[in-house]
Amino acid sequence: RPTQEIFDVVRRMCPQEDIGEAELRRRRRAVAEAGGAPAAWLPRPAPGSEDLERDGSHTPVVLVLNKIDKAPELRWVQSREHEFRANGSFDRIFYVSAKKNQGLLQLTEYLKSRATPRPWTYPAELRTDMPHVEQ
Repeated sequence: RPTQEIFDVVRRMCPQEDIGEAELRRRRRAVAEAGGAPAAWLPRPAPGSEDLERDGSHTPVVLVLNKIDKAPELRWVQSREHEFRANGSFDRIFYVSAKKNQGLLQLTEYLKSRATPRPWTYPAELRTDMPHVEQ
């Protein structure tokens, strides 16, 4: 089971969204889909508050629950998911067993779809002299 220290890290990395922010985001999407509306229909953000919809600074956080093959039953894994959801906000959650190769294809496909294509920093033929454990 996860410890309180882990949940503290989760709360810092991916805090639950404030209900007011979620409602504001929902209203803005509805207005955009309807073809726009007068600005007076939308609440103004409080002075000094961060406008997440405008700056797009949300970093996606994915929860990967590994070793699902060790769980006695699926309900145990789902209860761990609920514990994590109670402490943080995740874009996606994956159940994975790396040993039995379960769920890895869905995880890698999701990560590939979210990755930004760009050139590699180092050429493919470049090799390191570092030991494998330090890489």
